[in-house]
Amino acid sequence: DINDDNIRVIHRGVAIEKFHPSVVAPTSLIKISQEWRLPDDCTIVLMPGRLTRWKGQSVLIDAMAKLKNKEAFCVMVGDDQGRAEYRKELEDMIVSKNLEGRVRIIGHCSDMPCAYMLANVVVSASIEPEGFGRIPIEAQAMGRPVIATRHGGAMETIIEGQTGWLVPPGEADALAQAIDEALSMDPETKAMMATHEMIHVAENFTKTKMVEDT
Repeated sequence: DINDDNIRVIHRGVAIEKFHPSVVAPTSLIKISQEWRLPDDCTIVLMPGRLTRWKGQSVLIDAMAKLKNKEAFCVMVGDDQGRAEYRKELEDMIVSKNLEGRVRIIGHCSDMPCAYMLANVVVSASIEPEGFGRIPIEAQAMGRPVIATRHGGAMETIIEGQTGWLVPPGEADALAQAIDEALSMDPETKAMMATHEMIHVAENFTKTKMVEDT
């Protein structure tokens, strides 16, 4: 057995000078909205992450079909890295659930801070535990409500009820409920959560802290 006193956990850090609401230009938001062909003033559920089965895209598609908020529009951002068969499977699922007008799979995005700024809620639905997972950290740095699955790194990077939601992996009903809850927050609650998130990241998950701890 290794003594706990001999173990150090050093979390990865995010570049908060890049992932911060103040650095995203309005022109960039307009450009990406047009590229993604987003409906005007739509409510966006964003899922970043490469298209691979363990990332849980199918769980989110299922959750979108169960949402009470039928105005929500889901954007999945990420490269399929040659997994054309899996992408086709997801697109078929979107059609089978009559979600063609509400779920869109976009390819690679080179401006993730801008993508986060467009989101009303960010989802990380991995069905297998992630070692760390940058998405919950980046979303919190941008002050965006974040929902992740309750295992792996997310359990160390999200303070449940304060900086985001944790839901059981693979459970579309629980994910849908959390999305509805996040989208129904009043402006004051949303602003308070954004403040908690940004402070949480600034205190615990910066590149400077990672280097100093190392």
